[in-house]
Amino acid sequence: MIRVWKASGESAATIPSELVSDVRSLKEHLHELCGVPRFRQRLLQESCVLEDAARVSSDVDVQLVVLPFTRKRVDLAAAVGYESEEGVEGLLQYLCDPNTRNDDGIPCLHLAARNEDSGVVQVLLEAEADLEKEDQHDGVTALYVAAMYGSSETMRVLLDAGADKAKAVRCVCEVMGTDGFDFEDLDVKKGRWALEQLLQAQADVNLADRSGRTPLHLLCATVPGYGKGIGEVVGWLLTVRANPGLVDNGGRTALHEAAASNHVGTVKRLLKAGAGRDAVDNAGQTPLIVAAISSNLDVARVLVLARADKSAADRTGKRAFDHSSTKAMRKLLAQ
Repeated sequence: MIRVWKASGESAATIPSELVSDVRSLKEHLHELCGVPRFRQRLLQESCVLEDAARVSSDVDVQLVVLPFTRKRVDLAAAVGYESEEGVEGLLQYLCDPNTRNDDGIPCLHLAARNEDSGVVQVLLEAEADLEKEDQHDGVTALYVAAMYGSSETMRVLLDAGADKAKAVRCVCEVMGTDGFDFEDLDVKKGRWALEQLLQAQADVNLADRSGRTPLHLLCATVPGYGKGIGEVVGWLLTVRANPGLVDNGGRTALHEAAASNHVGTVKRLLKAGAGRDAVDNAGQTPLIVAAISSNLDVARVLVLARADKSAADRTGKRAFDHSSTKAMRKLLAQ
């Protein structure tokens, strides 16, 4: 048996020697038992620090010392971008905090995921890098980065560690097609690929966020004029059983969002998939009323052709016609 003692003299653990081959494997067992990453552990025998590669005797007493992260300025985030797995391992042994960020506010785990370096991702996770740590700009997680830019192997490592799939799906849907992208078509294609990977990993296509918004809501609410190709992604989501009838906390469906955002093609796809053309939100507004308020004439035409109820009134008693601000919209909605 291997008996591990704390500096205080208390027993930390007793581990069968047949489970341990060397000091590193002993540290890995202690990580599971004590919750302290191997990088912060130092094992001593007769006041001598044991190296990770050293063999461990079958019947031995060792002392465990747990060290804090270093306060010295060591740029682990910069190293993640160019160092090998072994190089990053060395810096972590130097007690660098795996949750540090670079000067742009991007955590180390995100940088490794974007570099498609599953080995570095694994080492950072062993050091207890925060799986769900968000960057300081878009609020995205490492799994989002791996899905959008990285490899399926990096995604597998993060998923095996328990990364939140639903959160990554929401990140993809929120960021895809926004005006922060330089190449809209390319990034929508990346987003489609990322969603495919996440859904293959059993992400729930209908799981809502705290506001009740599903991936369909998020895509349909994208800024008009950006994200060419979003409609095709919505159409694909509908084929993989995204539910167009789900409502958010405001009672709005994806069709309400598409009507407000003037996504004509998306409105057509939602209607074809069975979205309720006269669904009412908490304010009593139908998609047609929303289109009228937003002066989205082409969307209103599609809804009228789909026999949306022009006489439906919201909670203020106003119909779509009453909300119209243009002559063309009033003409379309006149009874």
